[in-house]
Amino acid sequence: MSAPWIAALVCLWVLVLALAVVVAAVLRRLAAILETPATAGRDLQVGPPTGKPLPALPVRRGGDAVRLSALKGPFILLVLSSQCEPCQAIVTWLSAATSVPGQERLVILTDSDERVRLDANGTTVLVCHEWQLAMRLLQVPATPFAIQTDSDSRVVTCDLVAGDGHLQRLLATFAETLSGRGAIAEEFAVPMNGIRPSADEATCSDAWTQ
Repeated sequence: MSAPWIAALVCLWVLVLALAVVVAAVLRRLAAILETPATAGRDLQVGPPTGKPLPALPVRRGGDAVRLSALKGPFILLVLSSQCEPCQAIVTWLSAATSVPGQERLVILTDSDERVRLDANGTTVLVCHEWQLAMRLLQVPATPFAIQTDSDSRVVTCDLVAGDGHLQRLLATFAETLSGRGAIAEEFAVPMNGIRPSADEATCSDAWTQ
């Protein structure tokens, strides 16, 4: 075999080896990328921790400044964003609904009361102007999102809400769970300044009377 052919074969083998090294590096990188979400998902907490109370998030109900942690359970906290189309569909459904089992124990947390006005329909609306803080403290991945609490206001379950039909089933199951128990009509107990409101100032109590 002549020298030019030998040189050509050597160059070809060098190119093949270089290509193999590049392909191996790409495959290792791709494997790392594919494995990252699975590893991260195991450590990702969705919603506030089960068994823990809700955070002391500052919110407003009407003109009253209160803390989310002061809300007495049991109830379902429904987190709705004013910029979320599925959330607005749920608001429309709740506004039109005449009788939804469990609705008296539904509390809506939203970033604006401009498009969420349901107090007259038996649903309490809380407004939080520190929305990013609320999403972080409640560990909400997306909206609409529901958080169910027990009689001690501790988190029982959390779930994304897939439309008004899903919410209706959640409320119906919640109402069935509460059936047979005595009604727990409580008001917000702790205002933001840490001073319990007087009887005249405790205007939130009507929202919890079943």
